[in-house]
Amino acid sequence: RPAAVPAPIATAELPPSEAGTSYAPPPMDGMPPAAEPTPVQVAFAPPPVAVTPKPQPKAVPAATKGGWRAQLGAFGNESRARTLWLSLEKKLPEVAAAQPYLVKAGTVTRLQAGEFASRSEADAFCAKVKPGGQACVVVAR
Repeated sequence: RPAAVPAPIATAELPPSEAGTSYAPPPMDGMPPAAEPTPVQVAFAPPPVAVTPKPQPKAVPAATKGGWRAQLGAFGNESRARTLWLSLEKKLPEVAAAQPYLVKAGTVTRLQAGEFASRSEADAFCAKVKPGGQACVVVAR
């Protein structure tokens, strides 16, 4: 039996495509024709951003400025130092009245309170926070 020769492929002349046009498929039997797509304009406005001012350091009265601080802990993660400060600040008015200091020392963040005019003032501060089980060491600045 001789091999069947395929019929040649029919070609058609079509207009060139244009950028930005869309194709609507032909209607199917019994279906209404598809509506042309309607361009939609979208206005983009960025959402309003509330700006929260960063808390300013507490003013330290001149009488308490000095070279002494009370160290409450040292942490490998700064957020843990901040968390401890917030916790102590809520429980102890002495801590709430002091200025916090986050002192970087290599990979460690030291949480300190101060400034105290004398070592005895720093010792008195530590004496108030230690009864709750909080470590406190007086350090010279």
